[in-house]
Amino acid sequence: MKFVTLRKAEFILAKTLVIFAHPFFEFPDSNQELISMYEDKEQFDFMDLYEFYPNFHIPAFKERKRLAKYDTFIFHFPLIWFDIPPLLRLWLDEVMDARWTKKEIDNPLEGKRVFIFVTTISKRRSFGQYGKYKIEFESLLTSFSLLLKVLEAKVYPIYTVFDSEHQTKENIEIHKQNFLGIINQT
Repeated sequence: MKFVTLRKAEFILAKTLVIFAHPFFEFPDSNQELISMYEDKEQFDFMDLYEFYPNFHIPAFKERKRLAKYDTFIFHFPLIWFDIPPLLRLWLDEVMDARWTKKEIDNPLEGKRVFIFVTTISKRRSFGQYGKYKIEFESLLTSFSLLLKVLEAKVYPIYTVFDSEHQTKENIEIHKQNFLGIINQT
């Protein structure tokens, strides 16, 4: 798979930054096929957090400068134990700045489009009042969505691929087309 590789000191002016976080990407799952939707499309720059920051050392200032160069963001990740992956959590903690909520401070997320693309090995029926987990799926990502909304980003509904380990190639292709359609229509 060929992607635009961003070097740590290099920031490419582009429309959409895909922030991908998958701690177990070496194991085959649907994400390997799903991320191909960003391949060979000039509108996307793809950043794999686990490849970019394998030692979990995140230069917050450089990442903040990177955010300022994009109009749209896609956070693409698998649900890990009912939450976002640990490196994505650290990236948010390090990069997002509470001072951005003040009007006199430049906020690189203000008014920008944010999409959240999540995969989970659980089935859709496992969530909700009558599901195995007795909780709505979207509520698992409430704090993540709230953080982005407090920073005045325009956050779109979460796109979820349930039962991700058992997706057929045809279903993955449908998910890719559906998601790209959502991005291009908004």
